[in-house]
Amino acid sequence: MHRPSPLKICRTLVALLTGLTVMGTVAHAQDKFPSKPINLVVPYGAGTGTDALGRRLSAVMPGLLGQTMIVENKAGASAQIGTQAVSRSAPDGYTLLVGTDQIVCFNPVLFKNLSYNLKDLTPVAGLTLHPYVLAVSANVPANTVAELVALAKAKPGSLSFASTGVATSAHLTGELFKQEAKIEMTHVPYQSGAQLFPDLVEGRVHLMFYPYQQLKPFIDAGKLRALATTTERRTSFLPNLPTMPELGYPKTVLGAWLSIYAPTGTPADRVAQLSEAFKKALQMPDVGGTLPADGIEVRYRTPAELGAYQAAQLEVCRDLVRISGAKIE
Repeated sequence: MHRPSPLKICRTLVALLTGLTVMGTVAHAQDKFPSKPINLVVPYGAGTGTDALGRRLSAVMPGLLGQTMIVENKAGASAQIGTQAVSRSAPDGYTLLVGTDQIVCFNPVLFKNLSYNLKDLTPVAGLTLHPYVLAVSANVPANTVAELVALAKAKPGSLSFASTGVATSAHLTGELFKQEAKIEMTHVPYQSGAQLFPDLVEGRVHLMFYPYQQLKPFIDAGKLRALATTTERRTSFLPNLPTMPELGYPKTVLGAWLSIYAPTGTPADRVAQLSEAFKKALQMPDVGGTLPADGIEVRYRTPAELGAYQAAQLEVCRDLVRISGAKIE
């Protein structure tokens, strides 16, 4: 019987070991996450506040994840188009959604035929809170909420409040304030801020609840007057402005909030890695440190914390829509 030479045996072992090493290297490369760019879907148009934050966060991700994060705007249908796209994406951590309270709270309550299911989205990280400010036109003779309520009661139905659409947060906050203050006001919905703000500044519509970021230029210019914030505690960017609960309106507490979601089924270790990256991004001076100047407060939440917060806020939205009677026509 022919026996292989020791040299041949040695060469065979070397080849086998080399093959195993290559296989291990390939497997390691496949396991490494992320190994390619990540898509961050913003379900609103370019230039919106949601888009701006998404781009601010994505800019620092190469240093945190070792890969670029590409912002993709998929706007339309009350944010349903972009949300649906993410909910149906591969659950591999490479497609994420910048979610809002509209997506996870109001849409599920207001739309009978929603194009996505919340069960198809898993929480990754809570990001920010955008407190609302009650602002009145400089033409309105009220310097406090008490004076505004007195004016409304003296002339029932004479005041109007603006919003960016029926059943939006701005609309529902106004309806909630009406009920809590026991006053009558007319709701005037607009399709965009470009249409809304000229009327508000000129006093053709009298007041609104809206994120400070959009109101700030007009408040700074003296064209609008800030009366209160809709937060449980005073904000860091308007520390001298009272809150609605302070003034006797404990239910008028609402604000927009942003968060990150991935398709359900995304591996837990990848969700945890992504969440930690967003946490670190928010801690950066040139990211989270710049937000208060825009009227935004950092509210990082872990996946578990975000899930619990979302569930609680969904119930708040259900009650708010029921109380206000708001409907999508």
